[in-house]
Amino acid sequence: MSGAHRSGAQLTVVVALLLVAGAASAVVPRTLGPFRFSSPRRRVWSSIAPPSGDLGEGAATGAVKTVPFFTDSFVYADQTFTYDMVGTDPRLSHRRTVVPVVIVPLRFVFAGGQSFDPGKTTAKLRRSPLFRRARFSSGTTQYGDAVQRAEFWTYTHRTRYHVLLGHPAAAPTVVVTVPATAGSIATSQLGGSFGLIDETFFLDQVVPAVINQLRLPPTKLIVLWSSDVALQPSGGGTGIILGEHDAGTDQAQTRMWTFAWASWNTPDVVPENDTDVAALSHEISEWYNDPFGTNVVPPWESPPAYPCNPLLEVGDPLAGTTFVEHGYHLQDEAFLSWFARETPSIGMDGRYSFLGTLTAPPAVCTMQ
Repeated sequence: MSGAHRSGAQLTVVVALLLVAGAASAVVPRTLGPFRFSSPRRRVWSSIAPPSGDLGEGAATGAVKTVPFFTDSFVYADQTFTYDMVGTDPRLSHRRTVVPVVIVPLRFVFAGGQSFDPGKTTAKLRRSPLFRRARFSSGTTQYGDAVQRAEFWTYTHRTRYHVLLGHPAAAPTVVVTVPATAGSIATSQLGGSFGLIDETFFLDQVVPAVINQLRLPPTKLIVLWSSDVALQPSGGGTGIILGEHDAGTDQAQTRMWTFAWASWNTPDVVPENDTDVAALSHEISEWYNDPFGTNVVPPWESPPAYPCNPLLEVGDPLAGTTFVEHGYHLQDEAFLSWFARETPSIGMDGRYSFLGTLTAPPAVCTMQ
């Protein structure tokens, strides 16, 4: 259930977790760590009805409203792997794509009354290299675009190919009341307090409630923005989740929303290299490379946080490997050539990641 009312510059969304047999149990206070990122698969939000008069024919014909994307494939070991990415295919077009963005600040209020509000960090986020131009090895541009250009450098070098994020609009702060069954206050190993929320509660109730109440269009990237808040993995998973990107459709599957969520993390909660926009840089790059959460590749692993898996998640192999640009932490990202086991890489200077941290493709692992 959800209800909402406006108060000044805030939109209050009260999200109640419906307790049924097998539903999420209470989250208890704990010490955070280790940190990781999550890659849930596409969801259907039954709480989002199709547009008035829309009977769902769009889904049947493939006319789904969403962000601009292209579809391509590669072959490895006689198997074809198809993928979707944001923008236009750099092998076929050098067009400039601009994806509109809306940032939704989330203020989480926990059962004991303590809250976590991104406040002024929203303005800092909008000034970061995720949305403003900075000088990178692949050009003076936004970070996500710089990574995409470098990833396909064989085709983008000396062209006007770009996949840019539009100047982000800032929505009213959404106040989410977290029931005791879905969240609690935790303590980092560094001593700071952190909000900890059940992942299923966030994905299945908070996200669609925000989309419904703000009437967010599926053609925009939705950046859900919090401060010192993490997710507890669903289904008994290990670790603490610092960021996610995902996609979801309405009942008729005629509209598909894509979003990236992360927090502005402070150094009393996470290590210095994971602070400020580091987690969001991870998630936005992954959104570029797998906007709908459906891309699969030959299995790879990066233990212990990421056991053998077939997901095209460009940030996961390099989680925690960051650098500083204009005072912000940005994470290194793996290239498609690394996952596709391409030799040589089509990336800039033959690299397998933006910074060149990855120097060769991974061995193929066996999934359990």
